[in-house]
Amino acid sequence: MPINIMKRVSKDLFQDYLYTKVNSPKTVESYLRYADYYMDEFNVLNQKNLNKFLSIRRFNHQNSRCALRYLKDYIETYYDELEMSEEEFREVKEVDFKKISSKKRTEKLVNPLTERELKLVREKLTNDKYRLMFDLSFYGGLRISEMVLLRLDSFDIKKWKEEKEEWKIRSKKGETLPEPMGEVKVIGKGNRESIVLYPSRIIELRNVYARKIYDNPNISLVNGKSSFLFFPEKKSIPILKNVERDWQRKLRQAGIDAGITQFDQNGEVIRSTVVHPHRLRHSFAVHLLLNKHKDIRIIQEALRHKSITSTQIYTKLDKTSLRRELKDL
Repeated sequence: MPINIMKRVSKDLFQDYLYTKVNSPKTVESYLRYADYYMDEFNVLNQKNLNKFLSIRRFNHQNSRCALRYLKDYIETYYDELEMSEEEFREVKEVDFKKISSKKRTEKLVNPLTERELKLVREKLTNDKYRLMFDLSFYGGLRISEMVLLRLDSFDIKKWKEEKEEWKIRSKKGETLPEPMGEVKVIGKGNRESIVLYPSRIIELRNVYARKIYDNPNISLVNGKSSFLFFPEKKSIPILKNVERDWQRKLRQAGIDAGITQFDQNGEVIRSTVVHPHRLRHSFAVHLLLNKHKDIRIIQEALRHKSITSTQIYTKLDKTSLRRELKDL
């Protein structure tokens, strides 16, 4: 009977390892779940077992593959601590994900919200906090993890104020200039920092909200770091995944209250009609494409996509969305 190498892998240490590689708590939770499935089923990580595991329909997808890639990397990094023999290590090392065939995924069509629907959803959100979450998510095309990680000093308020003052002076002299935009630093996939630009009205809404929450919204610190924007914790760092879930629930309920989320004859939610944070990001991209007529490269930059391929999905709207957007032609 083969030695069970998987039992030597500490799930707590593997979780810590994932947090050094992945920014989103939700993604870490997902990867841990798939790694757990594998470790409960198999004694060793080798090509044969991996092929068998990923041939199962519910595991044959990108998240499951990523989880096992990180598990492989973890084992290769800490093979000494795992007390592996040369033969055991070689078996793990020889695992090749390229040799695993995968079923071609059905390409999902984007189902954005119209401007009217966006307005209805925002109106159904109950307070300034959730409305600001909505505005920052939509107008910046933010992923949910990027939005919850925003801190007070993510916003370059000093630069925005200086540019706004100059804009006022020059406008009084008769110059026609676009109103300055505020720069916001976000932490995206792979811990990459990016700058997102927001209209001045969104920055002003942020300032009004921050003044309600903090005594001094420019220097409020927790453990030497600027406080998170949406959850001022005085003693400890908030559990981000709980904040994400709260925002998902509020947005989902707003979609129901606005009459956008639909139900089938059995009273079950029709998934394609649910309003969720990533649907705001989709809607922002389609808004730039169809309403603002922006080039696909501009949209790629606005969404912070590394590859133009990721952005091209927004050129393939479902027919319902296309009819909605083109009805006024």
